[in-house]
Amino acid sequence: MIDTAVAFDFNARIYRDLTLDEVADACAAGLFCWVDVGARDDAALGRLERLLRGLGTADAVVADLRHAAGRPGQRVHEECLHATLEAPCLVDGQVHVEVVEMFIGASFLVTARRGQADFLDQVRRTCRVDFERYAQSPGFLLYEIWDHLVMQYRATQRSLSTRVRTIQAEIFGEVDDRIFSRVANVGRDLLTFRELVLAAREDLGELCNRRHEVVPTSTVPFLEKMLGTLERICADVTVERETLSETLNLYLGIVSKKTNDVVTRLTAVSVIFLPLTFLCGIYGMNFQYIPEIHNDYGYFVFWFVCAVLVSTMIYYMRKHSWL
Repeated sequence: MIDTAVAFDFNARIYRDLTLDEVADACAAGLFCWVDVGARDDAALGRLERLLRGLGTADAVVADLRHAAGRPGQRVHEECLHATLEAPCLVDGQVHVEVVEMFIGASFLVTARRGQADFLDQVRRTCRVDFERYAQSPGFLLYEIWDHLVMQYRATQRSLSTRVRTIQAEIFGEVDDRIFSRVANVGRDLLTFRELVLAAREDLGELCNRRHEVVPTSTVPFLEKMLGTLERICADVTVERETLSETLNLYLGIVSKKTNDVVTRLTAVSVIFLPLTFLCGIYGMNFQYIPEIHNDYGYFVFWFVCAVLVSTMIYYMRKHSWL
């Protein structure tokens, strides 16, 4: 990704692009700057560290960048607030986590991506218009970032919901044992996503409750509304997990019903042939004086008795709904 920097003048409503070398001077001139940089390798981390030092942050902030990076939560420094955001993304249908480090100071906001973090691209596309229309303080940018992050959570939740509905529809068709692995994969993604939502809810709640100069009080009510959205997403994920579990139980019930039907048919065939096998066993014995062995109509009587037995048993089983 390309490192970008913009400056906001809230009094004159001026928005302009900067280079990274101009950021420190713009902040010193009273502008508020947003810097979006990559932090995937040592070279990028080095540029980010130089940027943070140029903005007047202490060595503790730079050390925190390397040692505490990727750990969820917020860490408070004298110069800034360091928060770690976790954005969900779907790669080949599976949930992956993209980490964004955010440093919020009185005159700057720095976001350091450790992944693609598409929601920041959305912020970049919309923040200029929103700045010109609505912005009153630097808190608008904090709101924009969390708003698009929550939207990405919602989009991921909808994608997972679609996967659950697809599996639910497929169990009534021709499926095999691979359905178990698919259910396990979706269940794992739902659990991972739920953990992300819970962590985001905790971080956002802490941000709303924290009294810090970098979080304007005018922005807090808007952030608190997002807490309600995260609560609903968490509740929806719980419902999807329950639906997935019920779907698997339904599939097992369908399989069990089919197995019982097969066993019932086999049992009916066995019951029908049991008396016939008994008769064949008796008249297949090699005794010389079997009473009916010299009867001229013995063969036909045997088949008549067999037909009566089979007909009677079939009628009896149908009457009792065994067939």
